[in-house]
Amino acid sequence: MDVSSEIIPEFDWADDDSVANCRTCSVKFTWKKRRHHCRICGDIFCEECSPPQAMSRFELVRVCDSCIKKTMAKKAQEIRDNAAQKKKLKAIRKDQQVSAVKVTTSDENISQHQNMQQMKHKQMMMQRAIAVESKEIKEVEKDFDPKTKKVIEDNVNLFMKDWREFEYAVPQINRLKWVPDEEGKECLKCNAEFTDSIRRHHCRVCGRIYCDNCSPFVGLACGISMSQSHRGVDSSDQFRMCEECVRAEVTTREGDKQKAKDKAKKIEAETERRRDEWQKAQDERDEKQKSNWTNLQ
Repeated sequence: MDVSSEIIPEFDWADDDSVANCRTCSVKFTWKKRRHHCRICGDIFCEECSPPQAMSRFELVRVCDSCIKKTMAKKAQEIRDNAAQKKKLKAIRKDQQVSAVKVTTSDENISQHQNMQQMKHKQMMMQRAIAVESKEIKEVEKDFDPKTKKVIEDNVNLFMKDWREFEYAVPQINRLKWVPDEEGKECLKCNAEFTDSIRRHHCRVCGRIYCDNCSPFVGLACGISMSQSHRGVDSSDQFRMCEECVRAEVTTREGDKQKAKDKAKKIEAETERRRDEWQKAQDERDEKQKSNWTNLQ
């Protein structure tokens, strides 16, 4: 059984000098009966109570009987949870397919392509909700300190200088939620009045009405590869977005990137701190052993 994900670092192991007897059988350690660390809990056992009985990165490691039982039970529970989640997602997909068919047959004004996009977006949101409920992922917090907000805003402003090159895949809203053409007399951004030459165009994300210059083809429909440039994608796979929606989407993504960077810095700092503590403990133990040998001499 592979226990690579359960292995703890060596500086979290129990100190040899703090344990005189095996934690399981209570046998006293001597120069012949040596100490052995469990790679999962870090406690000290004799050779019989912590044999090499688990795999970690293609090699056998010592694990105590208690930890191996707990790990096996945990793995079995994860398998059952994954099977239950797959069954739940399968049922959700089936319900979504049925509802999509009903919408297509009841409303002839909505195209089949639009219905499929709505179904994919709902499925993606449902999977995320299930993952959050099972605590596999956490909702992204949008609160940042003023300095971080300034960095994010600078990155967004830098991107918005050439926002027509926008290539993110963004879910669209239902065509039924668009602003009616009769209510759009002029462009919401440049205030240009709509005529026969200046036509109305709907933003596919918010549904509001803009002119052609204020809502170019910048978005990619869900399902398009992110590595593809929109210049090489068929126009049917692109859709219009207004500048406000582009700015909101870029701000969200820049915030997520900044949060990932902050998390990596915290992990690096904590790792360095724990490494220093371990090195300090090692130095103290070496100094203690050196003094003991000096006293014996």
